[in-house]
Amino acid sequence: MAMAPSPSLVQVYTSPAAVAVWEWQDGLGTWHPYSATVCSFIEQQFVQQKGQRFGLGSLAHSIPLGQADPSLAPYIIDLPSWTQFRQDTGTMRAVRRHLFPQHSAPGR
Repeated sequence: MAMAPSPSLVQVYTSPAAVAVWEWQDGLGTWHPYSATVCSFIEQQFVQQKGQRFGLGSLAHSIPLGQADPSLAPYIIDLPSWTQFRQDTGTMRAVRRHLFPQHSAPGR
C-alpha cells in the first residue's frame, strides 16, 4: 500500500496556488520580508534543493542571496539551520518561510 506524501512535501510540490514569503528576524525579534524578487529566488532554490534531498542529486545546503540581488551579496541562507549568515561580519539571523494563498494580500 502506497503512503501519502507528508503535508510539507505536498505544500512544496503541489501548491501552485500558494506564494512563499521568506523573512529574516532582526536583533529585536521583528520579522522582515525579503523583496518579492528575492523571495522567488529563495523559494526556487529551496524547492530545487528539497528535490535533491529526496534522491535527485546532492544537497547544497546554502542559498547565496547576491545571485538574486547584488546588494545582498554578503548574505547566505543556510537551510539546515534556517539562518541567514552575513559573511563580512559573521552575523547570523533566523529565517522563516510562510505559504499564503495567491489571492491573499501577502500573495500579491
